[in-house]
Amino acid sequence: MSEARILSVEELLKLDLVIPSYQRPYKWTEKNIRELILDIQKGIEDANKYPNFKYRVGTVILYANTEEGKLTYDIVDGQQRILSFLLLKLCLNPDFTTCSLLSATFSDKVTLGNLHSNSDRIREWCSSVDAGVKEAFDKALSEVLEVVVLTVNELSEAFQLFDSQNTRGRELYPHDL
Repeated sequence: MSEARILSVEELLKLDLVIPSYQRPYKWTEKNIRELILDIQKGIEDANKYPNFKYRVGTVILYANTEEGKLTYDIVDGQQRILSFLLLKLCLNPDFTTCSLLSATFSDKVTLGNLHSNSDRIREWCSSVDAGVKEAFDKALSEVLEVVVLTVNELSEAFQLFDSQNTRGRELYPHDL
């Protein structure tokens, strides 16, 4: 059984998210962050033109995990975007503390290096724009930018969705799985 819903980026970040051990490292680079900022900027521009405009920034697949007796959401697909949005949110609003991923422990060197590098890039960007731009970006995370969230109760269904979402008919390499 799966459920689809649309959440703002901020609402997504407030879920009890977990990065499971099977997830690949965080591999987004400065280029991806630059593209994300430009994408958000376009969403903000469109929202300023059209009333009630919402800008979809992708789909996330979550597994509703109740194994520990508490509901958490394992990120099956969307980790790269979620972590990048979190880095941006923290730069825009350092008081944002309601994301469970803030207490996550990362040990992979690739993940740690990219998180550090992308955090630096985002801080550089934040320091180069005025307060109005930062305010517009922060507001966009809660009012303009939306994510389609597919939540499943069976892990096998989550992997099947991931496979169909990411392969587009071509076979995945073993390291992608």
